[in-house]
Amino acid sequence: MRFAFLISLLAAGCAALPAAQPRPLAGDEALLVRRAALAVELERPDAGERVDALLRRYPDSVDGRRLRQVLRARDGEDWRLFEEARSALAAASRDPAASYLLARVIPDRAEQARRFRECLEEDPSFFHGAFGLGVAELSLGRPGAAVEHAERALAIRPGDPDGLGLLASARAAANPREGEDAWAAVLEDAPDWPAVALGAARFFGGRGDGQRAAAALLAALRASPGAVPLAASLVRVVRGGGVREETLREASALAGTSAAGRVLSATVERGLGVPGGALSELDAALSAGASEVLLGPEFFAAAVLAGDFARAERTWRASLPTMVLTDGNLRREAVEELGLALLEAAAEPDRGAVLGRLGRALSGAGYADLAAPVAASALARDPGNRELALLAGETAAWLRFLSAVRERVERGYRRESREEGREDLSELLEAVRGDSRRLLGRDMLADLTDLSVPLAGRLLRSDRSEEWLSRGMLLVLGQRAGGPPEAKLLRIMAVFRGRRSGDAVHDLVVGEDAGLGAFAEREGRRIGGFTLPGFVTVDTEGAMLWAVEVGRRRGGATGGGFWPASPAYRASLWYPGPALRDLARGCRQGDLDAALAHVLTHEEGHLVDIERFHPVLRKLPAVLLELAWRGFSARAIEEGLEERAETHALARGPDARLGLLQTLAEATGPGGTAHRAAYRRIVTELIGEILEHPERYPSVDPRYNVVQQLGRLTDAELEVLLGR
Repeated sequence: MRFAFLISLLAAGCAALPAAQPRPLAGDEALLVRRAALAVELERPDAGERVDALLRRYPDSVDGRRLRQVLRARDGEDWRLFEEARSALAAASRDPAASYLLARVIPDRAEQARRFRECLEEDPSFFHGAFGLGVAELSLGRPGAAVEHAERALAIRPGDPDGLGLLASARAAANPREGEDAWAAVLEDAPDWPAVALGAARFFGGRGDGQRAAAALLAALRASPGAVPLAASLVRVVRGGGVREETLREASALAGTSAAGRVLSATVERGLGVPGGALSELDAALSAGASEVLLGPEFFAAAVLAGDFARAERTWRASLPTMVLTDGNLRREAVEELGLALLEAAAEPDRGAVLGRLGRALSGAGYADLAAPVAASALARDPGNRELALLAGETAAWLRFLSAVRERVERGYRRESREEGREDLSELLEAVRGDSRRLLGRDMLADLTDLSVPLAGRLLRSDRSEEWLSRGMLLVLGQRAGGPPEAKLLRIMAVFRGRRSGDAVHDLVVGEDAGLGAFAEREGRRIGGFTLPGFVTVDTEGAMLWAVEVGRRRGGATGGGFWPASPAYRASLWYPGPALRDLARGCRQGDLDAALAHVLTHEEGHLVDIERFHPVLRKLPAVLLELAWRGFSARAIEEGLEERAETHALARGPDARLGLLQTLAEATGPGGTAHRAAYRRIVTELIGEILEHPERYPSVDPRYNVVQQLGRLTDAELEVLLGR
């Protein structure tokens, strides 16, 4: 089916479309569309009223009908929108507007592109058809075609800000060297349009230019003070660094009182060295509805820097459940030492020796950015203490070293994005070695043991490994396929010794990515965890986000039926909203343990494969058999590995319902990653099992769409379905 779509697209692409004619919005329609679009994009409370006002004045407005779809999709009605749009098109066949409104709620980009092209064949000057086709082509990895259709859209509606943003995105994707000029031009033409600002921030942030990313967002924020999407994006940019002080101060002044605005102000306050102000803003963010789960690390850091060790200890204790994932195999030394040091500092916050012990404990738990200022504060209280002087010097040097490593890796991303050549991994290793000699007085990479794993990197195991571990850190350097060299600075939260997965005995490390946030996002997805011989890492931030996502899914729209059984819809994966909602309601809200444990079990599945295939030369027969079975396709091999790992997680994970929720959400999301393809195969197989043996799953009515009913499965039915 997929190949049929692609072939039809290629065939259609051979026929040139007629020239477009200008068709700008007339009269007050342009003003009403702009007001409604701004309200929807900025998630304002009056968005519904603005859209209603537009449709009362212009009932046939395609812009108004599109914006109404956007609002209803936010309320979880996306699959109902498909049914309504399909019925509307059946009643008005060959109507470009009806075709467009159906196409935009279809999640398959290839099918979208085909339908948008049909809209343009019916009406070559239909703005939404040209714009939609440009977006679809860009997401399908065809930026040249996206440029063509963006230019057509702008020929129809000259100066349209969304069209300008699409053109800049497509030009930057087609030729990264043109990206900077493209976005600079769009920012001059539409500086206050949210979509333009957000797109420019993603582009400049991906190049490591935090100041230009922040400036783009700030220009739009001046026009729309307190806008939630702009404030949330500014938080990510500010955390990435490189933003000038005057920009930070203006951003905080315009942030507003929403949860996102308060978090932005807190981030700015911390960046300006005012941790007490950061704590106040974080408290205000909680009052405004922010997630306490997500803000836990921010509260902890701000409280330590502000010297409020009682608050820091409470936050740390509340976070402890996220680190306890196994039965008795947790090595608690670093965790317990930090907990005791926080209690002692809360009781005697002015004693240099007490703060010194806290500094060591923070360093041992991987908090280099907090250990250095605490150690300096300890020395200030007891200037003649040689032990504290040594600690302050060591923690400051260690922090400078980690910052130097991060800067070298970020430089690699910047060079890559600007097509200025690519740094070699061996050159990066040598540079890091030089930094360690210069800043630490010793070679932290001496006698490196090569434990390279494709797509993962290499673990630095050397005669300095114990020193890394004593500071709660592992440094993993790697080279992504087709990408720049990168480093992961992992803060150890827990270490598991001797836990078994199959026949493999290994150490498991639960880590938190402590750097490269903006640059990791440039890869298109968060890293949940990864596997190397001997250990597994899991990103705690990803698990925290999933705990919040469960809460969001629990509040999805209720009511309505399921799609009727038919060859087209009974096994469709397009709209899983009802199942995601029902599965989330069956999970414990904010359950970080389960979210972490599912990723951990997935990575354990990869560990089993590593034991099967590594070292390659000794396991050559198994490797060759796998290569042949997958048709010598790297993509097929990666999909197969992900499918096996996720199947392992579904069968062995501690929470079957949360596991299925995560698998289904990934399988039905946008994009075409290897993970998504593998998860789609898993869900398709589960659907096939239910349809083949409906008697085993009485909670599912096979006359209706099966995916939408997965949340109805009982615990016993889930055990059978997942082979637990």
